[in-house]
Amino acid sequence: TSLNIDMACDNPDAVRAFNLYLKSGAGWYVSTATLAEPGRRILTFPIQSFTAEGRPAGWSRIERVRLSAWRGLPENTELRLFSIRANTDSILLVQNTRSSTSQDEKIFSQRIAKRLSGWLAAENVPHGLVTDDDVIRGILSGARVAVLVCHPHPPREEIAALRKFVAAGGRLVVFYSADPALAELMHVRLGKYKHT
Repeated sequence: TSLNIDMACDNPDAVRAFNLYLKSGAGWYVSTATLAEPGRRILTFPIQSFTAEGRPAGWSRIERVRLSAWRGLPENTELRLFSIRANTDSILLVQNTRSSTSQDEKIFSQRIAKRLSGWLAAENVPHGLVTDDDVIRGILSGARVAVLVCHPHPPREEIAALRKFVAAGGRLVVFYSADPALAELMHVRLGKYKHT
């Protein structure tokens, strides 16, 4: 769900930003980060922050990594790279990309997930933002908690992935869903809808 680069920079004012490029097939995934202070730091590139250039072949087909430093102030600096590491955060917020036929509900879910992400980040709680499609592809295998935000009708493939996740000891937190398969998975009995 994120990539961390452990690096040191003596004078970050000389570098406006860093772009991380991941070559995949006929394209690249690209993300940007900045260093605010000198010294050894961890640059974090969340997977959701990457955009596609060209036609990348998928995350499982990464064949090359490139880090570009963009010039800032006309001053000298030295960069030292120590490591690059891929992480799967233990808490994943799942955005609705397939759990509704309503585009408005999908947009609402994504907005709320990003708001929750901001709250967690403000409290320094490591987490990742993923999608229904990521869940179906198995991204929950390294996580401990999955938070579903506004998922009224998760597709069967996602329910199957969530069953596997829960069977392996994963925990679910669910907002705004009355889906029977999801309720059964959480050992919750659905009642009648009550309008207030």
